[in-house]
Amino acid sequence: MLIYLTGYMGSGKTTAGLKLAVKLGYTFADLDVMIESRFKVTISQFFEKYGEAAFRKVEREVLTETFQFTNTVIATGGGTPCYHDKMDMINLNGISVYIKMPE
Repeated sequence: MLIYLTGYMGSGKTTAGLKLAVKLGYTFADLDVMIESRFKVTISQFFEKYGEAAFRKVEREVLTETFQFTNTVIATGGGTPCYHDKMDMINLNGISVYIKMPE
């Protein structure tokens, strides 16, 4: 099973995801970390260098790669579900959980 954590930047997706993965005995993955590892730049540097359109394209490609995972909790980027068909893709391939930022 794949569990995708969504929510605003800074809402705790990574922290909650790590804890949930341990509790379930699942693997944990973070889309932003996957992108940063692949391109050897931070997300903000990627945005500066290539722009948002290029980032969203890469983000979609990396998200698609996660559909091959098994028993994994995946923290998405804050904007991941907001662009194109990514939320539909997430819900077709796993369970989405929205983490609401405390007020």
